[in-house]
Amino acid sequence: MKQAEEIRMANRTVREVQQNFAESLGYAEEIIWDLLSQEEADLLKKKLIELIRDPIDETALAGKTPAYIEKYNKNRNKLIADNKKARQIIFDAVWEQRKYTNRQSLTAIIYVMVVTGEKDVNRAEDSRTFSCHPVFRARRCVTGSSGRSNNSADCCNLFIDETGRVYQNWEQYVATNELPAGVMVAPEKGIYRLVKDHVRLDKYETPAGSTNSKVLEVLDTGSAVGGFLAACVPVAALLTLPVSGPVMAAAGVVGLASAGYATARSSVRLVDRSQHEQSINVTDREARGHWLGVIAGAVGLGAAGATTALTAATNAGREVGAITQLTVNGMNISSIVVSGTGVANGVLDMILKVQDGDDITGMDVLQLSASLVLFTHSVYNFKLASTIINQSPHRNVAGYRDTLSSRMRRTFDKISKETFRLLGNSQGKMDIIRSANQMPSQFNDQENEAHFLIGPTSQPRQEPSTYAAGVYCLQLSSVVIRGVTVVLRQYGTALFEHVVNAESFANHIIKMAANLEPDVFDFIMNLTRTFMDTMLDELTSVLKFFIPTESVLSSILLQVLENYRHLPCKLVEEHTGAILAAVRRYFLSLNPNSYTDVVQKCHTCVGYFSISHL
Repeated sequence: MKQAEEIRMANRTVREVQQNFAESLGYAEEIIWDLLSQEEADLLKKKLIELIRDPIDETALAGKTPAYIEKYNKNRNKLIADNKKARQIIFDAVWEQRKYTNRQSLTAIIYVMVVTGEKDVNRAEDSRTFSCHPVFRARRCVTGSSGRSNNSADCCNLFIDETGRVYQNWEQYVATNELPAGVMVAPEKGIYRLVKDHVRLDKYETPAGSTNSKVLEVLDTGSAVGGFLAACVPVAALLTLPVSGPVMAAAGVVGLASAGYATARSSVRLVDRSQHEQSINVTDREARGHWLGVIAGAVGLGAAGATTALTAATNAGREVGAITQLTVNGMNISSIVVSGTGVANGVLDMILKVQDGDDITGMDVLQLSASLVLFTHSVYNFKLASTIINQSPHRNVAGYRDTLSSRMRRTFDKISKETFRLLGNSQGKMDIIRSANQMPSQFNDQENEAHFLIGPTSQPRQEPSTYAAGVYCLQLSSVVIRGVTVVLRQYGTALFEHVVNAESFANHIIKMAANLEPDVFDFIMNLTRTFMDTMLDELTSVLKFFIPTESVLSSILLQVLENYRHLPCKLVEEHTGAILAAVRRYFLSLNPNSYTDVVQKCHTCVGYFSISHL
């Protein structure tokens, strides 16, 4: 997500931007989650498309040269391909975390701002120059050993960044993220909380700006330079240029030191990728470079040690057996092959990165340097060993080598009040979980007349406080279906009290009115009302998350369209019980809490978790 790393000049400060995010994505001091069932992966993919947007096709290319247009299209296609890959990596990482929530996805998005060039962490939030980085938060632990709690306060949350790295808790994210050097400004503990209407923020120096990181950069650079210089010496010797023994010995020491350091760094990077659930498969370009560094280093250093021991033995006049000679020869040849592969891979990666406009990292240079020094020294020592063998039949071959709003406040207020009303204050705070809903796609999209008549279907009165923004207008509206006017307030107030998104609910009504007969429309609306009146409280007490009217309406509509689409309304009504039971089973299947899996105590926090097989 290269565009997310760009430094942006804004009219608002970092704190003001985070305040806006908190008002839209959080509610008071509660913990907010978005729930997706295991069948709703497409909704997460759509969210990622909005998060990582492809460039809009530029139509204003008139008058441009063919060469310009070709270059523009090439760069655009490259960016689209990179975005697609980035979205898939993030999706896989986020979707995998369903194993902690009974195969359902519980996530929330937060944003981390990075201010560069600022030393004082307390002044960073006043900066207007920053980069913005989205991070997914996923639920892992809950309080209580039953596994049925819906409270994740003071528990571990998982965090997935824009490169697909997974962090087991907030402390690990702060300590090991791969954000640019600077000061990161993030919601407190990765959760948007509003205390007296003000967002709580944490400020930290990013790991890339720490002293340890700077020391590693110096060591990487020094080791890479030393490796390249050490590689030049055996090349000169192979070209029959005069190289003294002490110079060759010094080059060998520097080369082995550089290769050993690079091997250790590659090993650490592979372990780091594994710990953060990133791919360590050789098909991944970055992981492949680390694997080649580790293997080349191990083989090269092993061959160097074996060759040194063999040379010492032959110099002492001791006879070395044929099997030992073949073993050392095999190690040297293997070192040449593996380090040569590392050189080719490193050069190719750098060429591709330059062509793609990607940054060449210090690790890329270090790995290429290590592979090159291992390759050149291995070739030289293999040639030297052959000379020794020719000169003395008792001597063996020697060689070695090396190588990541206000309307929403009203909505969340309603959700929170409803949750506490059902669960009671004695149970303590509960996370607020929002279930997703989407319009069924089985409609024929007919263009029948269907529109709202805003008043005067009812006498104006004060809007109820339990209604989300815009819902009261819907209740006072009517819809025309094939010439029949249907007044929405006839379906009662409970139905409207549980509407979270007025626009989504209105879209459902308009779509139904355009595609259904009046009697079928009336049946579905009444069935939705029945479900809300008779089953909602029980489901909410079991699931412990808010079920909006639009989700119920969508589920009932889906049942009717999939199973009874071509039946007359009178026959559909005979299946009322089956429809209600099916919708109830659907919502019960969304339960993110564990009922059957073994619950484990978390070693980091006060909570418990279970792992389900996906």
